[in-house]
Amino acid sequence: MIAIILASVRSWFSETRGAAQARIAAGGAPSLWNRNSVLLTILCLIHGLSMYGFLGGYASFLQENLHYTPTRAGVVVGFFAIGALASIAGGWVGDRFSPRIVLSAAYVCIAVLGYLFFQMAPSTLTREILTCVYGVVGSAVLYVSLAAYHVKSLRSSLASKGSGMFVTSLYGGAAFGGYLIRALAGHGGWLFAGVIQMSLLCAVGAVLALAVRPSEMTA
Repeated sequence: MIAIILASVRSWFSETRGAAQARIAAGGAPSLWNRNSVLLTILCLIHGLSMYGFLGGYASFLQENLHYTPTRAGVVVGFFAIGALASIAGGWVGDRFSPRIVLSAAYVCIAVLGYLFFQMAPSTLTREILTCVYGVVGSAVLYVSLAAYHVKSLRSSLASKGSGMFVTSLYGGAAFGGYLIRALAGHGGWLFAGVIQMSLLCAVGAVLALAVRPSEMTA
């Protein structure tokens, strides 16, 4: 198959050098130290703390407070991955709408979910639905969009640095997410932990996202 492609596909079909060169100067900051990259780095830290705090602590909440078996708790948390399967559609949303709208709306949704997750009343089915919704919003939309906007905030020659900053900042927050939510739960209970680490942090993120400047990103 590789030999057939090499023999039959012409360079004019697969290589668009002129268009690529034209895009080099089409927006984007010349260094990592710019308004959008700084804001996105903070937003990634927030998302890492909230999302991985949830993933690291929710099963413990279900087992300790609602007496779920490990298998049952694992099934509920697993619905996050089902929601994450919508990542292709989530990427389309990130490209189709303004970064301000996408990011702010996603953080507001997570802030609401953070409050609902640690209530005692919801049934198992309700928790599965909420967790799936979080997978869609937190992974398919927000995770994908943050990665894309980091790259779009810089000139194409700095795309790899933008990707690296995304990974470093998001997983930098993720590294402490589980420890923090557990410490907060030990201090004031799981609802308190969810409100602080998910609802409050993501509310701050929603406000910060409004300061992003789409006009300074590449097309």
